[in-house]
Amino acid sequence: MEINIHKVTKIEVREHDLSNFSTKDFIIHSTQYDFAKGEDVTTTFTVNCFLENEDSGNLVETSL
Repeated sequence: MEINIHKVTKIEVREHDLSNFSTKDFIIHSTQYDFAKGEDVTTTFTVNCFLENEDSGNLVETSL
């Protein structure tokens, strides 16, 4: 699956370690043009990941 988000202004990563599982949330902030308002508006897109173990949530950065 591929998701394209344009005009990204900030990316947040939040981790939550609970007693029997961990989660990692990716919050992507962006702007997009709202034709009804006639201006750019800020939007957020959140991906919630439930991890089988903490090691599966390690971030790996690669260049294209």
